[in-house]
Amino acid sequence: MASRADYLSRYLSKDDTKKSKKKSKKTTSHQEKAVPILIEGLGVFGNDTGLTNTEFISGSNAIEATLPDPEDEFEPTNVDLGPATKAKKGFKRIDNGELVMNDKLDHVAAPEDEKPTTIYRDQSGKIVDLHAKRAEIKARQESEAEREKIETYEVNTGELDRVRREKESKELANATRFDYSKDSSEYAQHISRKDRFEDPMFGRLSTTLPLQPERISDTGRPIYDKGPHPENRFKIKAGHFWDGIDRGNGFEERLVRARDLISVKKVTDRGAKESYTEYDFE
Repeated sequence: MASRADYLSRYLSKDDTKKSKKKSKKTTSHQEKAVPILIEGLGVFGNDTGLTNTEFISGSNAIEATLPDPEDEFEPTNVDLGPATKAKKGFKRIDNGELVMNDKLDHVAAPEDEKPTTIYRDQSGKIVDLHAKRAEIKARQESEAEREKIETYEVNTGELDRVRREKESKELANATRFDYSKDSSEYAQHISRKDRFEDPMFGRLSTTLPLQPERISDTGRPIYDKGPHPENRFKIKAGHFWDGIDRGNGFEERLVRARDLISVKKVTDRGAKESYTEYDFE
């Protein structure tokens, strides 16, 4: 019978001794076959015992020589794209549930006339017709160009010329016929305004209409009607607010007189150059 000391030493003391484990050897029933590796330009490599160490080392050096230098920044880098995506075999239509395969997609294509047209919308979501929009923009550009042309013509044309041109256009529009009649009021008024020196009743009958003083110019502005006004080279009458005092230095009057003398001289020179020998006074 074992003593108490042996019992306590067995369970309380630590045993540092490690038991050695036996390794079991795995035995293979068949020998692995050598898988040769064929590399173009370098020969055949494999794990068979037929290759010598020198041949294997030379082959590995040749393979390493063909690999790009990882530190060379000009060499193309290899990017791992991950596993290849699975090719889609087709899709299922929502309207009729028919399965459409990829081979049908390549051959079945809607013609150009049956393809749906692209719908364009504005910011509010309203459908926009591009053809109508282009036509509208083109018409607006043409009207804008025409308006600018008219404005440029009106700016470069005097106001008096514009009034006279409008007056002439109205007269031409009213003159539908070129003949006249004695019953025409316009013709009678035109004849009565003329003064005839040979008329024996001239000055005795008030057949002529009295000439009213001009108070408004052709442009619609009031003019000076309280007396004579000085003449200028542009034949512009004095304004309504003129007080009747000529504050000029006489330049306009001298200029008008000089122009009149030049025109008179041209007429007299033309008359002096004419030859009377060609006329027959007999």
